[in-house]
Amino acid sequence: MASSQGAVAAVPAGKESMRRIPNPDEAEQLRKLVQYVYQNDSEGDRNEALDAAMADVDLAMECYRAIVLERGLIPVIDDDRRTCRQCANLSYSSSCKVACPGGALSAQKGYRAGALWLENPHRCEAFHEKGKP
Repeated sequence: MASSQGAVAAVPAGKESMRRIPNPDEAEQLRKLVQYVYQNDSEGDRNEALDAAMADVDLAMECYRAIVLERGLIPVIDDDRRTCRQCANLSYSSSCKVACPGGALSAQKGYRAGALWLENPHRCEAFHEKGKP
Protein backbone atom coordinates (compact mmCIF):
# COMPACT_ATOMS: atom_id res chain seq x y z
CA MET A 1 0.00 0.00 0.00
CA ALA A 2 1.16 3.49 -0.70
CA SER A 3 2.00 5.60 2.33
CA SER A 4 3.31 9.08 2.96
CA GLN A 5 4.28 10.62 6.28
CA GLY A 6 2.38 7.98 8.29
CA ALA A 7 -0.77 8.10 6.13
CA VAL A 8 -2.01 4.96 4.43
CA ALA A 9 -3.59 5.38 1.02
CA ALA A 10 -6.49 3.19 -0.06
CA VAL A 11 -4.73 2.11 -3.25
CA PRO A 12 -2.09 -0.62 -3.44
CA ALA A 13 1.14 0.81 -4.93
CA GLY A 14 1.59 0.07 -8.61
CA LYS A 15 -1.98 -1.17 -9.17
CA GLU A 16 -4.29 0.09 -11.88
CA SER A 17 -7.99 -0.58 -12.36
CA MET A 18 -10.93 0.57 -14.40
CA ARG A 19 -12.78 3.30 -12.56
CA ARG A 20 -16.52 2.80 -12.10
CA ILE A 21 -19.35 3.99 -9.90
CA PRO A 22 -20.08 1.58 -7.01
CA ASN A 23 -23.53 0.04 -6.76
CA PRO A 24 -25.49 0.90 -3.56
CA ASP A 25 -24.38 -2.28 -1.73
CA GLU A 26 -20.72 -1.69 -2.56
CA ALA A 27 -20.98 1.96 -1.53
CA GLU A 28 -22.47 0.95 1.83
CA GLN A 29 -19.87 -1.77 2.40
CA LEU A 30 -17.09 0.64 1.51
CA ARG A 31 -18.55 3.29 3.85
CA LYS A 32 -18.53 0.74 6.70
CA LEU A 33 -14.99 -0.39 5.94
CA VAL A 34 -13.71 3.20 5.88
CA GLN A 35 -15.59 3.96 9.11
CA TYR A 36 -14.09 0.87 10.73
CA VAL A 37 -10.51 1.41 9.54
CA TYR A 38 -10.57 5.11 10.46
CA GLN A 39 -12.63 4.75 13.64
CA ASN A 40 -10.08 6.74 15.67
CA ASP A 41 -9.75 9.55 13.13
CA SER A 42 -11.83 12.67 12.63
CA GLU A 43 -15.05 12.68 10.64
CA GLY A 44 -13.33 14.93 8.11
CA ASP A 45 -10.54 12.38 7.62
CA ARG A 46 -13.09 9.58 7.22
CA ASN A 47 -15.07 11.61 4.66
CA GLU A 48 -11.90 12.40 2.72
CA ALA A 49 -10.91 8.72 2.70
CA LEU A 50 -14.42 7.71 1.60
CA ASP A 51 -14.38 10.24 -1.26
CA ALA A 52 -11.06 8.83 -2.45
CA ALA A 53 -12.35 5.27 -2.09
CA MET A 54 -15.49 6.01 -4.13
CA ALA A 55 -13.28 7.32 -6.94
CA ASP A 56 -11.83 3.83 -7.46
CA VAL A 57 -14.13 1.33 -5.78
CA ASP A 58 -12.39 -1.86 -6.93
CA LEU A 59 -8.96 -0.91 -5.64
CA ALA A 60 -10.41 0.62 -2.49
CA MET A 61 -12.39 -2.56 -1.66
CA GLU A 62 -9.27 -4.64 -2.19
CA CYS A 63 -7.17 -2.32 -0.07
CA TYR A 64 -9.61 -1.83 2.82
CA ARG A 65 -10.31 -5.56 3.02
CA ALA A 66 -6.54 -6.15 3.16
CA ILE A 67 -6.18 -3.57 5.95
CA VAL A 68 -8.95 -5.26 7.94
CA LEU A 69 -7.26 -8.66 7.50
CA GLU A 70 -3.81 -7.28 8.26
CA ARG A 71 -4.96 -5.63 11.48
CA GLY A 72 -7.08 -8.59 12.57
CA LEU A 73 -10.20 -6.42 12.70
CA ILE A 74 -13.66 -7.93 12.51
CA PRO A 75 -16.13 -5.37 11.21
CA VAL A 76 -19.55 -5.00 12.79
CA ILE A 77 -22.21 -6.07 10.31
CA ASP A 78 -25.78 -4.82 10.58
CA ASP A 79 -27.44 -8.01 9.35
CA ASP A 80 -27.19 -11.77 9.96
CA ARG A 81 -23.87 -12.22 8.14
CA ARG A 82 -20.90 -13.17 10.32
CA THR A 83 -17.32 -14.35 9.85
CA CYS A 84 -16.21 -17.85 10.78
CA ARG A 85 -13.97 -16.26 13.45
CA GLN A 86 -17.15 -15.11 15.24
CA CYS A 87 -18.54 -18.67 15.38
CA ALA A 88 -18.25 -21.01 18.36
CA ASN A 89 -18.06 -23.94 15.91
CA LEU A 90 -14.63 -22.84 14.63
CA SER A 91 -11.79 -24.82 16.19
CA TYR A 92 -8.32 -23.46 16.92
CA SER A 93 -7.08 -25.16 13.73
CA SER A 94 -9.70 -23.23 11.69
CA SER A 95 -11.77 -26.31 11.01
CA CYS A 96 -15.54 -26.29 11.43
CA LYS A 97 -16.65 -28.59 14.26
CA VAL A 98 -20.07 -29.27 12.70
CA ALA A 99 -19.09 -29.72 9.05
CA CYS A 100 -20.16 -33.10 7.65
CA PRO A 101 -21.72 -34.34 4.42
CA GLY A 102 -25.45 -33.50 4.41
CA GLY A 103 -25.25 -31.57 7.71
CA ALA A 104 -26.03 -27.94 8.56
CA LEU A 105 -22.70 -27.13 6.90
CA SER A 106 -22.57 -29.73 4.18
CA ALA A 107 -18.87 -30.29 3.64
CA GLN A 108 -16.36 -33.03 4.26
CA LYS A 109 -15.69 -33.76 7.92
CA GLY A 110 -12.86 -31.58 9.21
CA TYR A 111 -13.57 -28.83 6.66
CA ARG A 112 -11.11 -25.97 7.17
CA ALA A 113 -12.39 -22.49 6.49
CA GLY A 114 -10.22 -20.51 4.10
CA ALA A 115 -9.26 -16.86 4.60
CA LEU A 116 -12.26 -15.78 2.53
CA TRP A 117 -14.72 -17.28 5.05
CA LEU A 118 -12.63 -16.58 8.15
CA GLU A 119 -12.56 -12.83 7.50
CA ASN A 120 -15.51 -11.99 5.22
CA PRO A 121 -19.06 -11.89 6.56
CA HIS A 122 -21.43 -14.47 5.09
CA ARG A 123 -24.51 -16.46 6.07
CA CYS A 124 -24.07 -19.98 7.46
CA GLU A 125 -26.80 -22.29 8.74
CA ALA A 126 -24.34 -23.75 11.26
CA PHE A 127 -23.37 -20.39 12.82
CA HIS A 128 -23.39 -20.38 16.62
CA GLU A 129 -22.36 -17.15 18.33
CA LYS A 130 -19.43 -17.44 20.72
CA GLY A 131 -20.45 -17.20 24.37
CA LYS A 132 -24.12 -18.08 23.71
CA PRO A 133 -25.67 -21.37 24.89
